Amino acid sequence: MADSSKPRTVPAMNALIEELRSAWSEFPKMRLCQLIVNATRRSDPFYVEDDDLAAALTVLRHEAQLDALTREPGGEHRQDRQIDVQLDAADSTGAEREE
Repeated sequence: MADSSKPRTVPAMNALIEELRSAWSEFPKMRLCQLIVNATRRSDPFYVEDDDLAAALTVLRHEAQLDALTREPGGEHRQDRQIDVQLDAADSTGAEREE
């Protein structure tokens, strides 16, 4: 968690805005607040830190991409395909981890 008493830096703000843009493009039918609430899984995201929001948006995008991989073109889930994913809270970049 970030220290909320520190001022935000322009590069950090730009990174959050870019992640927001990427996530919103995955879910264009959602309104902005719907996207944030769905990503953070909190009904009141007022106290969510910027870096936590960016991580939550990344996870939401990755979940949608994985869900799409397990669906047939008609929208039915494929029964012959299972994908196991582990996301480490410290690594929200989606990079594969070594076991």
